[in-house]
Amino acid sequence: MVLRKLRRQIRKGRRTVWKKWRQHRKDRQRARREREKEIRRSFHNDPEAACAAYYLFNTRSLGRWRSFDRDMIRRAVEFDYLNWPRKIAADVQGKDMLDVGCGTGLHAIGFLVVGVKSYTGMDPLLEMDSDLGYNMRKQTSSRNNRPQEHFGWTAAEIQRRLPRVRLVPGTFEQVAPDKTFDVAVLHNVTEHLLHIEEVFKGVWRRLRPDGACVFNHHNYYSWNGHHQPPKFVDEISADDPEQRKFLDWNHLDLEAETAEVISKELNRIRLDELRALSEKYFTIEDWKETPSDSRRGGGRLTDEIRRRFPQYSDREFTTQNVLCRARKRAVPLDQ
Repeated sequence: MVLRKLRRQIRKGRRTVWKKWRQHRKDRQRARREREKEIRRSFHNDPEAACAAYYLFNTRSLGRWRSFDRDMIRRAVEFDYLNWPRKIAADVQGKDMLDVGCGTGLHAIGFLVVGVKSYTGMDPLLEMDSDLGYNMRKQTSSRNNRPQEHFGWTAAEIQRRLPRVRLVPGTFEQVAPDKTFDVAVLHNVTEHLLHIEEVFKGVWRRLRPDGACVFNHHNYYSWNGHHQPPKFVDEISADDPEQRKFLDWNHLDLEAETAEVISKELNRIRLDELRALSEKYFTIEDWKETPSDSRRGGGRLTDEIRRRFPQYSDREFTTQNVLCRARKRAVPLDQ
């Protein structure tokens, strides 16, 4: 009798221990999921979360510690170079990536954080021995006025300290001829390409079969598509004659001298032209047109402006940017 009672107590004790252990495991899993959720939500703005995100997104990367640099990641967050990689993380994770028009190359750090297999950035204006970079958190009305600050590492030093990063100060010809990629990315580059079809063709050639192309395009025909002051409505200075040249779509009817300056930096490609060119080399899977918000001229379109420029549609006036995700065609449409 005593033995039977003792056995029942032992079984009950075991069930209690097992129940508590399972609950403890569930609590830990829940806490981990919440932590991961918080990391995913905030890592582009939080340096410590960004460092944690590196290991969260690079679980399958062999030797991942070799490309982990805590100080460099923290600095990239301060300069806001993780926001764009975060936006397209699902498109590049685990992929060999080509960044066309990489600028100063600082996005490389953000793309490592979100888990690319390898990063190759190319830009003919890239200066390998300069540590100057645009601080995106201090953006002003013009790219030309955006402050450059000392990042702390030159492009050459970034490449040396991060083995999965290669930075190329040139074009496709300077990238190893047999090097191909899973995905090509262009961030606010397409509007600057004066020979855009040649670049799209180069991207198509460098992508592996079924490779992806992802680009964000700033629409020239939007309120601030001119890339000049004022970029935001709250920066309008009514007494500034230079601003009046571009204000409220005046950039669509510039005087010859000013138009020539703009045409050296912006190709003025229209949305339907860009889509048609994209479809020549790629199958578009997602084409998202984002309207201008009130800070970027949303709501300033009037009937007078419509009458002044009847050749353009409301869609062209009010689309701020386009985010395109596309897949490489086996053969371009004209072949």
